[in-house]
Amino acid sequence: VLSDGPALYWPLGDASGPTATDLSGNEDTGTYSSSGVTYGAPSPVEGAGGQGVTLDGSSGDIKASQQFDDPSTYSESMWFQTTTDTGGYLMSFDAAPSGGGSGTYDHMVWMNDNGQIAVKGTGAGGLSNTTAGAYNDGIWHYVVAVGRTSGVDVYVDGQLVAETTASSTKSALGRWVVGHANPSSTKKAPSSEYFAGTVSDVAFSDIALQASEIQAQYGMAFQGG
Repeated sequence: VLSDGPALYWPLGDASGPTATDLSGNEDTGTYSSSGVTYGAPSPVEGAGGQGVTLDGSSGDIKASQQFDDPSTYSESMWFQTTTDTGGYLMSFDAAPSGGGSGTYDHMVWMNDNGQIAVKGTGAGGLSNTTAGAYNDGIWHYVVAVGRTSGVDVYVDGQLVAETTASSTKSALGRWVVGHANPSSTKKAPSSEYFAGTVSDVAFSDIALQASEIQAQYGMAFQGG
């Protein structure tokens, strides 16, 4: 992950909150919510002793400390393990209004109640914007959404599984969020705004990762790379 130059990288192996350590060198630490987060959950991603956090699906989330312009080109990635049947938003960008507070959510990656992963938009290239397979099977998975002005590609475990023809951005400052979104409307929306599951090794970038880079990250993860 670090070799591909992320804007922020949270391993989520912190022993306690409220700060999620950023290893990118950009000092964009995260802030854990005051409730709904359990620390020290086992994660296989960084080898023996790897850890993540468990989000409770009702109040637990992590928000980036730094604000910046809503990106039109980006990559957002995370490892997760869940058996939820109420879905939830895995990653999003909170474009806050000028007066502060929560605004409109963009670049949302969510799991529906059936365990399928989806992004906003219309399917392209023979693939839907919603994955055919379900990932609430209790197994660790790696999800990456790559956004460009031409659309969004979704990879799970190194494979392209969903895509859209268009990507939108908001003309506003905002910050990356893990585990929550509060959109005004979402087709095939999950029952829960919050994601219930264990997550680790979250990264956000202002570049569009290539398929080969995503596959390399997936392959190296269980080797501690």
